Amino acid sequence: MCIDVESVRDFIPDRGFVFKLRDVHTGGISALFIHSPSNRITSSPMVITGSEDKSATIWSLHTGEFIRRLECGHTKAITSIAVYTPLNPNAPVQIVTAGKDSIAVLWDLNSGRLIHKMRGGHGIYEISSVVVYTPTQTAAAPLIVTGGWDSAAVVWDLITGQQMYRLENGHCNGITAMSLYCSINNDPILITASADETVAIWNLLSSQILRKLEGGHTDRIYSLAIYAPEQSMCAPLIITGGEDLIAVVWDLHSGQQLSKLTGGHTGTITSIAIYSPDDGISSPLILTTSVDKTAILWDL
Repeated sequence: MCIDVESVRDFIPDRGFVFKLRDVHTGGISALFIHSPSNRITSSPMVITGSEDKSATIWSLHTGEFIRRLECGHTKAITSIAVYTPLNPNAPVQIVTAGKDSIAVLWDLNSGRLIHKMRGGHGIYEISSVVVYTPTQTAAAPLIVTGGWDSAAVVWDLITGQQMYRLENGHCNGITAMSLYCSINNDPILITASADETVAIWNLLSSQILRKLEGGHTDRIYSLAIYAPEQSMCAPLIITGGEDLIAVVWDLHSGQQLSKLTGGHTGTITSIAIYSPDDGISSPLILTTSVDKTAILWDL
């Protein structure tokens, strides 16, 4: 299928150029990932979009130039995207897409080649979220983690595409969002948010639940973000948002609920992003978006 792709520059006074990507997909865009290469001298940041049309596209963030399309991997809408950047700078970067067809697909970013498909981990249930764990030791295998509406997270060997183990009994309804927290000299931590109104914190390698975050929400949680600046002495924070129209701030280590951001939205909070100022003094800013067609910036 051929699609005419056009990137249009709109000039905004005092803010430079903004690129509009038109005719990117024939269906709605349902997933987004910005890849910032570690070697920025020879590589530029890329935008990766996933769609209800079952394909993903790759774009240059700097120029808006269309790079390539990833297709024929999914039979239903793509719901989530992650990127694996190997420790070896000469090894190829790979993209993982997950979808409503219960499949996760691994692609080569440079060529667009489909490497392998991971299926069967969630049965007939949709995959809602995918993350990638890159170990600090080159001898260890990188991992793909998928979260699904079967209420489980499934861990896969990225190299072979084989299922390794499941993280289950943490939720009684579907997993809607996930994130990874990695600190020096500690096992990676997986955070899962669920339609059961709770958040579970797991040791990814042992598959053990470390703690549950409960009582903050009164309806399904749909969005999740982590704030963990490297230079800060403060504990990492988890921010969740959902159908109850509020965002909740949690202490990752203790599980304590720190605050609620209320009164801003009139519809489900669908996504959360965090901006951390570079001065090391100012508090982070939280951006929430909603089906009420608004985005709100909060001062934490």
